[in-house]
Amino acid sequence: MKRAPALAPEERRRVLKEATLPLLMEHGLQVSTRQIARAAGVAEGTIFRVFPTKQDLLNEVILDAVAPDAAIGLIAAIPPGLPFETHVERLLEILVDRMTVNNRFIGMLHSPAMQKGGARCAGHALRDGRYLVDAAVAESLTPYADRLRVPPRRAAAALMANVFSTITLTAVDAMPPPPDEMASLLLHGIAAKELS
Repeated sequence: MKRAPALAPEERRRVLKEATLPLLMEHGLQVSTRQIARAAGVAEGTIFRVFPTKQDLLNEVILDAVAPDAAIGLIAAIPPGLPFETHVERLLEILVDRMTVNNRFIGMLHSPAMQKGGARCAGHALRDGRYLVDAAVAESLTPYADRLRVPPRRAAAALMANVFSTITLTAVDAMPPPPDEMASLLLHGIAAKELS
């Protein structure tokens, strides 16, 4: 078998992390370094020339996965000029997806196996990321300020709290309600018709 050309250290790091993410989603913390090496197309020992331990690799992959960049990019990409309700549905779709993924990874970060391996706590990164996502949601609601009962920043906080509570209270094996239903409840409340 012909050896692949050697990669620069940062490229090797990127390749290992990219190969690890789907395996982590599929196998959780039980993913093996052998599986990671095979998926990355490198020798198993290469992992430990880049990361001191498997936990260090998994920790970095998880922290990257819960970073706010993806959500912020998707929020910024919502086409301008959509009807207000449609815009809110798109926001909810993005946030539900990201929070669902984040919850899964956060559980992994706080597992005894990761803590025993010296994984660093992601609390500060997650808190800072949440503020950035809150700000992106508020900014995306600003063009609809005339449709809001509260300033965009408070509307964003209410939307985020709604998504967080929905994801937290949804059973592990159940799906959260669809974005259009969540948007309707958020925008119009639980009453069947306008209250007098």
